[in-house]
Amino acid sequence: MRAGKRSRTPYWLRFSLTLLSLGGITSAFVLVVLPRRFVLQAGLVESGVTFPAHAPPFRPPRSGPVVRPAPGATREEITLGPAQVFWNDAVPLLEAGLYERALPLFEEYLAEYPADWDVLREYAATLARAGRTLEAEAVYNRLLAVADDPTIVRELARSKRDRGDFAAALALYEQLIASHPEDLELQLELARTLLWAQRYRAARRIYRNLVRYNPEDYDLRLELAQVLYWDDDPLAAYLVLRDLPDGAEESHEGMELRLQLDSLLLAAMPPGLSPLDRARRAAAQQDLVQAEALYRRVLATQPMDPGLWLEWIDFLQYHVEDLAAARRALLQLQALRPLEPDERFRLAQLHAWTGNELEAQRGLEDLVRDQPQRADAWALLGDLYQWSGSRLAARDAYQRALISARDNAQALAGLDTLYAQTYRAIADYEDRSVGTRLLLFRDSDDFSRIDVTAEAAFLRRATALVVRAGYRRMDGIRLQGQAEADRGPFAALELAHWWRLGTVRASLTAGIEQLDAFGTQP
Repeated sequence: MRAGKRSRTPYWLRFSLTLLSLGGITSAFVLVVLPRRFVLQAGLVESGVTFPAHAPPFRPPRSGPVVRPAPGATREEITLGPAQVFWNDAVPLLEAGLYERALPLFEEYLAEYPADWDVLREYAATLARAGRTLEAEAVYNRLLAVADDPTIVRELARSKRDRGDFAAALALYEQLIASHPEDLELQLELARTLLWAQRYRAARRIYRNLVRYNPEDYDLRLELAQVLYWDDDPLAAYLVLRDLPDGAEESHEGMELRLQLDSLLLAAMPPGLSPLDRARRAAAQQDLVQAEALYRRVLATQPMDPGLWLEWIDFLQYHVEDLAAARRALLQLQALRPLEPDERFRLAQLHAWTGNELEAQRGLEDLVRDQPQRADAWALLGDLYQWSGSRLAARDAYQRALISARDNAQALAGLDTLYAQTYRAIADYEDRSVGTRLLLFRDSDDFSRIDVTAEAAFLRRATALVVRAGYRRMDGIRLQGQAEADRGPFAALELAHWWRLGTVRASLTAGIEQLDAFGTQP
């Protein structure tokens, strides 16, 4: 290939000259050009003084004498407008809740300025706060005659609702919702107005829609339970309360509703049995709602009984099939006393089944550290490692489980799944296929290469065999300056194997090519 004409000047000399030239140019630019351009010609003073100096390098500007105001001179007072004077007098009364004393100020001002709509709106709100709702509604209607303001319509609807005119209030609320269907606060006001109007069936529909949009609003779900109870549907109300997390219904209204529902649901139970026996009987008869109410009542009277807590956990897990509630109950039992190994494993299972894989993994790691021969814990830990993508850790956990119990079905199934996942990942990487490829390369030194290749890849589990054959052409310039073109066929064979579950790839490649100018090159 051609390297070009070499210079007779030594390389170190050329490099040194280039370095000195760049350093000199940079020094001149920094020491001469920049100070003159941006300091001396910018209207600044040259800082060429050697300190300590006998005189300052610049003179401070002189300021004129300060003129003092004449004795007894007063500033000109600013005259306030009538609206400012009114608000200065009315706001303190409104903030203090003295609405009756503020109303004469409104009436006096509006008698002189009846077109001040802001004051007129606040006058209507003050009338409503003072309990004079009919007069407030008259003012609201006067405002609506001028402009159709949704805020005023809403205030008028609230006033009619508070006065007990539910039909007119509901009509106004429906008018507002028709134009603002996305306003959830407005829908809540409509639902509460329906509730006060004792139209429970319509109210419960709106409450369910609001709960669907706000599932974490426990106060809203408590209101839904209250509406269902008043609509003579205690079972649905109890189910809503049951879905609340522990402690969410600890308000006075929630506890009172819980007691009322318990009384209704327990009234049909036969007398003569203890509450715990009645709970067990209801659970055996698949009357889960009554059984849950009874168990809760017994737990409220015996909160420190671990055996009762275990029975309650069994009921939640195996009868109600509420795994999250069973997990919370088992955590409460853990607060009473340390859990036994089987209970610790059960808690890890519930963590894993309810989406708390990290907590489950931590609990199982602690458990197998204390009991390394526990096969079921190792197998579940292997599943958790596999779900998180840690294939090597999962394999080690499954193997530890099989050491303790050779026929552990969970570990055997986990290993099969793990190897299947590994083989799928290897297959995606190796890209088993038969086809052709074209390679074209060219650089600025007149070198070019063209490869036309046929390739076939075969894969069996973790072993891959790749066969390549094709034709290659290379064009370039020799060092002596002559043009040269080499061409000929080539073939290659690659044997690869994946180790450590598809994390390490080792391969051996052998090939041969026939080029015209150089002969056969292995």
